[in-house]
Amino acid sequence: MTSLSGIARGPSPSTTSSSTHRDPPVCSLLCWVVLCFGIILSAPTHAFSLAGAKNKLVDFLLEKVSVPGEFEVKAESVSDGTDGGTVLNGITIVDAKGVWFRAESFELAWSPTRLVRGDVQIDRLHLTKGRLLRLPSAAPSAAEADDEPSTEGGGWPRSPITVLIADLQIRDMQISEGVLAQPLSFDASGKLADEGDEQSLQLNISRTDATAGSIVLEYLKRFDTGNLRLSLSANEAAGGLVAAYAGLDDSTPASLSVNADGPPDNWAGTLSLAADQTLQVSGDIKAAWAEKISGDFRLDLKTGAKLSEPLRLALGERAGLTISLAEDDSGIVRIDQAQLSGAAVQA
Repeated sequence: MTSLSGIARGPSPSTTSSSTHRDPPVCSLLCWVVLCFGIILSAPTHAFSLAGAKNKLVDFLLEKVSVPGEFEVKAESVSDGTDGGTVLNGITIVDAKGVWFRAESFELAWSPTRLVRGDVQIDRLHLTKGRLLRLPSAAPSAAEADDEPSTEGGGWPRSPITVLIADLQIRDMQISEGVLAQPLSFDASGKLADEGDEQSLQLNISRTDATAGSIVLEYLKRFDTGNLRLSLSANEAAGGLVAAYAGLDDSTPASLSVNADGPPDNWAGTLSLAADQTLQVSGDIKAAWAEKISGDFRLDLKTGAKLSEPLRLALGERAGLTISLAEDDSGIVRIDQAQLSGAAVQA
């Protein structure tokens, strides 16, 4: 079965690495979410159900974007949108396990000139009432099935063809329970580019559920070097995703900032976490996932008035935390080293 990253593009001329990279789960998650918005852009006509659609240009566009048995896009109907755009109604995206994404509609306006060259330039892509039901199950590529190294994409999800989306608008998007640490509803705006050796995303997210909050995500993935530059900032009211992943009390507002860059064998940057009057964490992070997963965290802790009294007494006003993680031969990530230094504790 053909993998998503191997269709139509072919290997990049500047790609020289022959190692198989496994990108970190959080990055894969973000990319699969991006594909929910960009997948509408390449598979044989039989992979689609377009009831009543007569627009041959739309048919040609859709023929450029699915992978039968892996990512098949189905639309109930196609209609005219505003400003000469086209609306695909009743969208579903399926893999071998069934439907993993639904949307009421995609409204898009694109460049026919670039389309005839095999590229997709989207001037406007508006998604309405998207529902991410689960993460897609990615079928292994032929190279993975034969345990051969792959050079194209390295397992990082890509559109099969060049895709440029200048205006990405998302309204009433919901991520179901079990995909993240908690269900999530949001609106978002941004842009996406997947061209040549680079894939980039800028996304500004505003939560629309019971937890007020905003998330700003930017990344640039280079496929010739494997480098990933990531900038993530999140500010949420009590009970948000940041608090859930950090193991904080659900009554605590929290913010997170991560900035990192580098290849899969030497990814490094900084992390900052602040929980309102409870705890502030900042420091350096390093990670690798080229072969096995590993990570090093050297963090400074500053305690606040709302932190439990036993912890405040043990840590004092400031403390240091060093953690080293490594994946063993069985695929389990274990803590190799953990050191905590505080006012009344040395562990």
